[in-house]
Amino acid sequence: MAIRLRLDNYQSKIPIRVGGVVPDAAGCQLEDLKRRAIWLGNRQLDLGELFELSEVDALDSRSVDSDPVHYWEGDLSCVHEIGLGLEEGLIQIEGHAGRHVGAHMQGGMIEVNGSVSDFLGAEMNEGQIRVSGDAGDWTGAVYPGTKSGMAGGEILVGGHVGTGAGTAMRRGMIVIGGTAGHQLGCNMRAGTMLVGAGIEGSFGTGMIRGTIMTTTSGRQTIQQRLGPTFRPGSRLPFPMIHLFQNWLADRGNRLESIDRLLAFRTYQVFHGDFLSGGRGEVLVAECD
Repeated sequence: MAIRLRLDNYQSKIPIRVGGVVPDAAGCQLEDLKRRAIWLGNRQLDLGELFELSEVDALDSRSVDSDPVHYWEGDLSCVHEIGLGLEEGLIQIEGHAGRHVGAHMQGGMIEVNGSVSDFLGAEMNEGQIRVSGDAGDWTGAVYPGTKSGMAGGEILVGGHVGTGAGTAMRRGMIVIGGTAGHQLGCNMRAGTMLVGAGIEGSFGTGMIRGTIMTTTSGRQTIQQRLGPTFRPGSRLPFPMIHLFQNWLADRGNRLESIDRLLAFRTYQVFHGDFLSGGRGEVLVAECD
């Protein structure tokens, strides 16, 4: 069995925080789950006071009977922290969701049929997040006051993302079908990011290691956006392309822009940031 959580006719703009409600709910009785504490602004309420909860048959064949499966429905744009710290199981969100979806995630899967706000998968360690629409700022990034962002796992966004994706990223994979905002990959320590439709503004500042693959877009050249502490190298084939293609095919998330990005025979390579050691690489598919 799975649990459906539905928010109907919520007209207020007061944020609802549901962090910690669901990730450990395997085997939890429905009545107990309804009494879990959530926050409406600065007021603490029971989950059942705002959400309609019901048991349903699992709709996804990938779910395992022993793992929790949760379906979130309704206008969730003011609902934050869905899947915060998720360790196992599947969460499916129908519609738009708020901030911190999948932050500090330790395992499992989150699928969003819509768009999400800021801090998607921030500081996550394992698991997979798929978003069909757009994501806000700081996707897979670090929280202010801490040192390390995304440390593992996978984030796939079909649309655009905002500022600061992958900031201080340590490991893992971020795939962006649309464009990415400026400051992508700043202080990146390792990991891989694919951006199918180009990066707007500067990126890669303070990059220590890792790989960013993108295509040209906008008026500024890639060299101008990277700055003088990145050095251009040769045009080279990328021998791991087939691994990326197989990785995406295994997950069933084929994005046309990413297919085009991975179809180039050679890429212009940039090395940097030399102020941080210069072991990062940026591979650019130069479109005509």
